[in-house]
This record gives sequence, C-alpha cells and structure tokens, in this order.
Amino acid sequence: VSCAELANGEYCGGLIGNVTEFSAVASCKVSEVKIANCLTSAGLIGGIFSFSTVNMCEVSNAEIVNGKYCAGLIDECDQSEILSSNVDNVKLAGEYECGGLADYCWNTTVKNCRAKKLGIECWGNEPGPYAGAGGLVFYSGGDSARVECCSVELEYLYGNSCIGGLIGNNEGCLSNCYVKIEKGKAIGAENALCCGGIAGLNVGDIFNCYTTCEVLNCGYTGQLVFYSEGYVGSCFSTAYENDYEIYLINEEYGSSDTNYSLPNGYDGSKGWSEPWDSSYWDLSVVSEGVCLPELKQN
Repeated sequence: VSCAELANGEYCGGLIGNVTEFSAVASCKVSEVKIANCLTSAGLIGGIFSFSTVNMCEVSNAEIVNGKYCAGLIDECDQSEILSSNVDNVKLAGEYECGGLADYCWNTTVKNCRAKKLGIECWGNEPGPYAGAGGLVFYSGGDSARVECCSVELEYLYGNSCIGGLIGNNEGCLSNCYVKIEKGKAIGAENALCCGGIAGLNVGDIFNCYTTCEVLNCGYTGQLVFYSEGYVGSCFSTAYENDYEIYLINEEYGSSDTNYSLPNGYDGSKGWSEPWDSSYWDLSVVSEGVCLPELKQN
C-alpha cells in the first residue's frame, strides 16, 4: 500500500484495521501514508489478537498524528508475535500512548525488529504509568512478554508522562536491544512524570541493553531507568561520560532492592570494550575499534 490517507476511525491501519486470532501477516509494505484523528492508529495494523503473527513487514515515510493511541507498525498486540519487521522515517504524535514500533503489547514477543528516523511526541492528558511513549514499545507486560534483539534510532522523543528510550513501561523481559539519538539531543520533557534512557518504569527484567539518549532533567529521571522494582543488569548509557555510575537508576525513587550492574569491560570514558553474546551481537565492529556494539541483521 502506498500514498494513502485515513482519518476519523476507531482501529486504523495503513494495511489492515484488525487481525483476529490465529492469523498471519507476512512480507507486506506500507509507505507514504498519513493517518489522523483516529482512536487507535498504526502504520500497518491497528491491532493483532490471540496467537497471530506479523513477520517481515515494513512501514516507511508515514505520518500518524492526533490520535489517542499511535504506533509506527502495530498499535495493540495481544498474545501475538512481531518478528523481523521495520519502521523507517515515521513521525508519531499522540495524546495518551505512542510506540515507535508498537504501543501496547500484552504477552507478546517482539524480536529482530528495527526502527530508524523516528520522531515521537506524546503529550498525555492522563499522566501516569499507563500513558506515555517508548522509542520501540510503550508498554510490554504479561508472563510471556519479551522484547529482544531490537534497535531504535531516534530523531526526537518528547512527552510528559512515562517516557523510555526503548520502552515506556516494562513489565516483561527486555534484552539485547539498544537505542541511539544524535549526540546532544535529549528525550522526555522538563515536566515529565518519569523518564529513563532505556525505560521509564521497570518491574520486569532488563539486560544487555544500552542507550545514547540524554534525559531531560526534571528530577524524575534515570540514565537507564527512572524507577525499577525488577532486575537491570549489564546495561549502560553513553550520554554522561563523567558520571556514568551516578543515577543509572534514580536512587531517590528507585526501589532499594533493585539489582543493577554495568557490563564487564565497560568504562564510562572509553565506552564498551567487551562483547556480549556473539549469537546476537556483531563482534567485528568492536575489533575494528568501534566502541558501541551493533546487533546482527538476522
């Protein structure tokens, strides 16, 4: 699908409004679309439900604005899978929730996905943990929720509720992911409820992730996570070279039993020097002297 415009619907997608149980969507592309003034809107599909799969799909050059809930690829995902799918040059502006790839993911697996040239604004009228934005996904939760081997390249990410460079509110497992933004740019807002370079809130598990995002200092920020009652391990931020061990997780508001650590071989002034699992990460870039690891494109 290309060169389409949609407006004033409930579930709006550039390709499909809703995908119901035990369905599959594969190898589909949407480009040059504009979606406006919808309750739930996304570049590809409004919602997928009950053991459905989206695989090898792509949205590019899309503008999704003035909606309540917005996402670059799929807005609502329930007990489903999003695999090997990409968004490129997508601009989102929503009222309550926005996700660069997906908005609300319940017991959903998101794996091997890429998002780049993303611009996201979400000025929520309902501030709280269930309103806000994430560079990749806004909310991921449920016993089987997993986000892994994904990357995000942001142009901007603004919002005043729960903001995270990768995930706004993580209640699942987030692993082997990274988010980048141009040096000197910051995410969040001065009046944000909570903001973290990787996640705003975390009651799940986060490991082997990094962020280059500075976080606008509203007092409710963390270089990695603002508030965590879960596990955060082997993660780092490159945005603050001189005080990389300070406020990785906001020490005033973070739970005292939070477990977090830097990866072996990481130094705040020199970057990352020791590889993670080679089945996920490309080690050749490190051997060539590049400090930050890249994910394999598989």
